[in-house]
Amino acid sequence: CLSLWLLSLIATRAASVRACLGLGLALGTMTLSRENAMVFPLVLVPWLLLRRDLDRRKRWHFAAVFMCGISLVLFPVAVRNWTVGGEFHLTTSQFGHNFYIGNNPAADGTYAPLIVGRGDPRIEGQDAIDLAQSALGKTLTPAEVSGFYTERALRYIKEDPVDWLALMLRKVVLVFTSIEMVDTEDQYTHAESSWLLYVTGMMFHFGVLAPLAALGAIITWPRRETLLPLYLLFAIYTATLVVFYVFARYRLPLVPFLVLFAAAAVAQGRGFVSNANRSGIARAALAGFAVAIFCNWPIADKQHMRSVTHYNLGNELFGVGRLDEAIAEFRTAIELDRDNAFATHNLGAARAGQGDLEAAVVQYRKALAINPSYVQAHFNLGRSLLELEDAAGAIEHFEVGLGIEPRHAMVHNELGEIHLDRREWSKAFERFELSLRLQPDTSVTRANLDKARAGSQGN
Repeated sequence: CLSLWLLSLIATRAASVRACLGLGLALGTMTLSRENAMVFPLVLVPWLLLRRDLDRRKRWHFAAVFMCGISLVLFPVAVRNWTVGGEFHLTTSQFGHNFYIGNNPAADGTYAPLIVGRGDPRIEGQDAIDLAQSALGKTLTPAEVSGFYTERALRYIKEDPVDWLALMLRKVVLVFTSIEMVDTEDQYTHAESSWLLYVTGMMFHFGVLAPLAALGAIITWPRRETLLPLYLLFAIYTATLVVFYVFARYRLPLVPFLVLFAAAAVAQGRGFVSNANRSGIARAALAGFAVAIFCNWPIADKQHMRSVTHYNLGNELFGVGRLDEAIAEFRTAIELDRDNAFATHNLGAARAGQGDLEAAVVQYRKALAINPSYVQAHFNLGRSLLELEDAAGAIEHFEVGLGIEPRHAMVHNELGEIHLDRREWSKAFERFELSLRLQPDTSVTRANLDKARAGSQGN
């Protein structure tokens, strides 16, 4: 909002060094929290340089001052990154990870973790590094990890362009849908406890704001030369959402643009109707109606958003040992979305925490019926079956899980212990060695390896 106010000063013949410097500082600061704001200079610098109402020297001066303002914010971060990591990054080094999440054969336009069930921000970054290093068989720098995922995403786009274009169209719809796409918690669940949020959420959302903004854009079209930077900034930021993936908080920076044009529709709509001819009014009404249909088309489900919130709340309660409350939240999540494999799995984990292994097994199997590739469900089902003395079933699910994700050292160790109990020395020895290669400093596994070695020598 600060950037737009400063831009309005620059666009309406009140351009000054102070406004350009402030705009650079504001957008530089925004870039630290929303990295895709880094694209704004790509349109603002050419716009400043092509201003016909300013002499050539002023244009270059203002553009340089604007970039200086951005640099004052981002350069210290880049220096810090270079000092700490040995690589030049203006903000973070996760471009490739995010680009791949939004552009791969399994992508649906929203966020999905690289490993099913491991979307926790405390572990997903390391998962990305581990997957890339495992695939290439060597240690990688942050830039190399990002490059690995960028290459995979570009390969998908090249090999299946039709599927990718369909994915892009879906993301365009998601950008403007009236439903807020959940990250960790959704506003609809909070609205259950806030009448104010409930009422305003019903009245003010993208399905209302975007059609009004479309009308405002039509009404203000005679001022298009002055408003050009708004069009350009809105378009390029929208493009960054479509290129990556859509979250409610990612698209939030579009709201100030839409509010400006929606306000124009409200403030100038009466005058437009009074002065425009019938065909002009009809075209504007038709455009607004078309945008309203587009934005309110049911492509997303509020119930799913609420399910994610209750699932995450259950996780936090589970993490602090409040199992009964966690179970209640997981059950609510499942009631809201029967296909929530994560909540189903974690309900099983909570029941296992209460000592009810048979109930846990039921939930793990349900989670795998929803998502057969859910690695953690295979591992936990294997552990529960092992405790229920079903070693064969445990081995089956451990091996299926390791076939999907082979980097879990402790699961290799657990398989080795099963083979050790069965006196299958060579199989046990192989599993313990694999476990130690993945996690060298594990005393339990080393002790197990010694047992397997001693057992094989004794026989």
